[in-house]
Amino acid sequence: MPRRSPFTRLCQLASALADPEKADLHVHSTASDGSHTPSQVIAFAALAKLKAVALTDHDSIVGWNEARTAIVENGFAIAFVPGVEISTVHESRDCHLLAYDAAPTTELNAFLGTIQVARRARFLQFIDRLRAEGIALNDSAIERLLAGGASLGRRHIATLLVEAGIVRRRFEAFRRHLHRVGPSVPRLAAAPMGDAIAVVRAAGGWTCLAHPPEEMTFEALAELKAIGVDAVEVEFPAATRARSNRLREWAGALEMGCGGGSDCHGDERHLGARSIPMRDVHDLRRFARR
Repeated sequence: MPRRSPFTRLCQLASALADPEKADLHVHSTASDGSHTPSQVIAFAALAKLKAVALTDHDSIVGWNEARTAIVENGFAIAFVPGVEISTVHESRDCHLLAYDAAPTTELNAFLGTIQVARRARFLQFIDRLRAEGIALNDSAIERLLAGGASLGRRHIATLLVEAGIVRRRFEAFRRHLHRVGPSVPRLAAAPMGDAIAVVRAAGGWTCLAHPPEEMTFEALAELKAIGVDAVEVEFPAATRARSNRLREWAGALEMGCGGGSDCHGDERHLGARSIPMRDVHDLRRFARR
């Protein structure tokens, strides 16, 4: 077939439509519980040929500068979307709220700092609970984590269990130990969702509900929009194609944005494994400005 024939051009257009420019707006780094540094996140985003990537560490924005520097120094043609996954509670339920495009204001840093203190306390409570069962973890490794400045979580404890030779894989640490002792550890003192939305908006940002649970209904999503949530993730690891399509339909009916991403923490799940087309990123920001 001639290279410049109409049919060849049609095939090229069809290929472009089938594989649009993509973005991953849910990625974690070593600033919280990811395995890759912010610089490595950017490098993997480039390898995945993403056009945009968001760093959304748990309750932490300390990786933003390193990520931006990596883009500039390496000349990557990637748009960086500053983000954070905030631990919130709404109607007595834990909800993860993704926030994007916020300025690193004093108020935002202080707000996230309070949650990080609560994370540190819960981390130590998990350690104490495991020790009470006779599970010995390396003291120096624990001190290293406490001094490292990362936003601590259960995945850090799973890594400690692997390093101690107690389990072979992190998922085994969750299955055999963390899920079992979790009910005896107090819940994370998360922030009220309304407070988180207010702080993010004051910093010029917008919000997106992360990985909505299977029991999420249209009515419940409408209530979240009413309190200020701008978007909902429609692409995330646990979402089936039918679930993604349904969430996208609900978002359209409610005039909310459609977010999504891989929720990549490292080697277990590749960056870009779930993504959204760049048109969704543009629409997200349009909804937020409105």
